[in-house]
Amino acid sequence: MDGQERLSPYEEVGKEALLHSDTYSFVVRIWYEALDSEGNVVTWRGSIDRIGNGERAHFDDLDRVVQFIQEQVGLEGRRSRSPMNVRAAPDQI
Repeated sequence: MDGQERLSPYEEVGKEALLHSDTYSFVVRIWYEALDSEGNVVTWRGSIDRIGNGERAHFDDLDRVVQFIQEQVGLEGRRSRSPMNVRAAPDQI
């Protein structure tokens, strides 16, 4: 070894996230409150908290989760592709 402490993959990801000012964290809680006669969920409820600023939203529509996150990161009213699926073009790196 080279004498430097090695981080686990999970610690490395956490360390990397701290270096980016465009990283956001949320806690989402969901549960169902109503089922139809066939056992299908007809009403979802939940809450979402943004870690760091204390903002919280309650919802009874799963689309509200996406809306809240878009509002918190400055994308309200815009549909965007998931950052997990977006890759920069080689000429944009």
